[in-house]
Amino acid sequence: MSAALIGALMLTGCAGTTDLYEFRLTSMATQPGTLPKVYMRGTQPPSSPFFELALLQARSNESFPDAVAALQQQAARIGADALVDVRGDWGSYETTVLGTAIVWVRQTPESQPRTDR
Repeated sequence: MSAALIGALMLTGCAGTTDLYEFRLTSMATQPGTLPKVYMRGTQPPSSPFFELALLQARSNESFPDAVAALQQQAARIGADALVDVRGDWGSYETTVLGTAIVWVRQTPESQPRTDR
C-alpha cells in the first residue's frame, strides 16, 4: 500500500460520526379529528403513564389561543394524545408556543403481566 492510502485510512479511522434516528409511533394515533388535550406549564400533569413523542413549537401573529390551536394541530398530525408543559413567549409581533407531544401508554394483552404461573 502506498503511504497516502495508509494516511487516508488512519485519518478516516479517527473521524467522529453522528447517528440520526427517526421513528413514528403510528399504531398509537388518536381518533381522527380529535385534538390533543393541553396541559399548561405549572398545572397538574396527567396521572396516566405516557411516552414523549416530540417537542413542538408554533407561532401566531394573532393571539395566544391561536398559537395553542396551531400547536394542537401539529400534535394531532403526529398522533399525540395530549400536550404537556405548554408555555408561551409573547413578542411584539408574534406569539411563540412550545409544548411536548405525548401518547398514553396503552395496555395490550402481550404487555399484561401473566397470572397463570
